Amino acid sequence: MERMHNLFLSRHPNFAGEVSVMGHSLGTCILFDLLAHQGLPTPAPSSTESNAASATAEFAGDDDGDEAEATGQDADGALAIEAPKPITVASALSLFGLDEFIETFEDEKIDLESFQLMGSNDFKELGLPMGPRKKLIVYLKDQTDAEEKYKREVAEAEARKKAASAAREERELRRKEAEKEKATNAAREAAEGIHRIAFQHLNAGVGQPMIRYPQLSFKLKSLYCLGSPVAMFVTLRGGTLGPDFSLPTCPHVVNIFHPFDPVAYRIEPLINIAANSVQPSLVPHHKGRKRLHLELRENLGRVGANLKKNFLESMRYTWQAVQQFAASHRVSAWQEQVAKEQLEQQEKVQAELEAVSQEQHLPEESPVDVPTAIDLGNLNRGERIDYVLQEHPFESFNEYLFAMQSHLCYWTSEDSSLLVLRHLYGNTAAGKSAAQAE
Repeated sequence: MERMHNLFLSRHPNFAGEVSVMGHSLGTCILFDLLAHQGLPTPAPSSTESNAASATAEFAGDDDGDEAEATGQDADGALAIEAPKPITVASALSLFGLDEFIETFEDEKIDLESFQLMGSNDFKELGLPMGPRKKLIVYLKDQTDAEEKYKREVAEAEARKKAASAAREERELRRKEAEKEKATNAAREAAEGIHRIAFQHLNAGVGQPMIRYPQLSFKLKSLYCLGSPVAMFVTLRGGTLGPDFSLPTCPHVVNIFHPFDPVAYRIEPLINIAANSVQPSLVPHHKGRKRLHLELRENLGRVGANLKKNFLESMRYTWQAVQQFAASHRVSAWQEQVAKEQLEQQEKVQAELEAVSQEQHLPEESPVDVPTAIDLGNLNRGERIDYVLQEHPFESFNEYLFAMQSHLCYWTSEDSSLLVLRHLYGNTAAGKSAAQAE
């Protein structure tokens, strides 16, 4: 709706008229819900979304600490692996009290690498005693193992560092792709008028939808519902509309339906329960008269009512004559009882005559002529909301055969088009002057 309105204004920049919308079937439910929530504050994000966002931020904040622990680094990024202490030939000999052999090793030009490769026989040839010789061999072996372990740990730490760096780059790439996809989807949803639903999980464990309705940048004059099940969905939600209910940005609502439409429901009884006893307004025929079969049905009803009234009138006069004849020929002992019975019978006939008279003046098939004094609330500024179309003559033979067709007839109905046009132009100056001229 927003996109079409902006497109229309771009093509007609001088447009200053009013805007009305029309919906059919379930489309009226979408429009009704949308317009009923205009001007209302948008609900805050659910607790689930907030927790997810905080968990994501916490996880992102812990990435650096996890990476430092995985790569064996301290807070400054330096390797936390302790390197073995360096040794020399002289320090190793002094450690075991062999200082007098330092010059011998220097004369033999034995460096640290050669020193570590020497075995028990080599040390024996240089004259080292057996006890220090054995200790020196074990010390050199431990020193060699420590250096190899250090090199191996350094290599593993470097491998973990490279893996963590690759994982961080992959996460960053996925994050950028997710943000890009989110922005693309948001732009598409904004362009298409799609609105997401965030589910709020209550204590019972049932997810209740919290809908964030988009707000329109323009106000409407009227909402026309064709074959609308709005009343059914409002009832299924467990509520009613009431006389104070209205659409914040749309002052007029008109509900047009076919009498055989199985999907359409009346709205007026949800505003005032007394509307159940009042027939919906009959949509006038586009040629300015009722359809022939409706007029015939109404005339037959009036003829039947007149015949019934005349028959009851004749019965009343006959009964009065019989009453007078009986009163003049009966003994006085029975006069009081007979007079009472005749009075009761006369009152019964009089009540039937009054009922027939009401049926004659208020025919059932002409609801358009019935004045309504019930309160229809603020939904349509107190005016009638429900309007029923006149069925075709062949549709009246069997309403079940034409049920589906009656739900699709609104777009090709001249009667509904004329009613909408009259309603659109009825509140304008041109429409009021035309109505006065008629």
